[in-house]
Amino acid sequence: MRAAKRRRAAADERGYVTAETALLLPILLAVGYALTLVVLVVGDQIRCADAAWEAARELARGVPASELPALASRYAPEGARASEWSSDGALTVEVDRDQSVASRLLPAMRVSATATVPCEPRVQGCEGAA
Repeated sequence: MRAAKRRRAAADERGYVTAETALLLPILLAVGYALTLVVLVVGDQIRCADAAWEAARELARGVPASELPALASRYAPEGARASEWSSDGALTVEVDRDQSVASRLLPAMRVSATATVPCEPRVQGCEGAA
């Protein structure tokens, strides 16, 4: 009798793992997709920050401003734009990118970074440089 009850209880619970997996799998895939997007955005943010810093450093040392796109493209993600301005003896470079990371369904995100570096004393083009 006990064996019959055990068999009946086991038969009643058949298929629960399949149903739970079917409900949970889309959620796990969505979480994995979201984490992948976060890693991609953070990676591009770091690359923009590196590009801004390196470009600002080179321009502050006297490299012509016409070289800014080439300087930024060494480190920036594809499709990034760079701009520079100077004031009070410091040069600032901003690198930004509009990133559509997921699909056409999600809006594009703007990833940007700014770096400010003091100009070298004999560099032409820095306003107020000593």
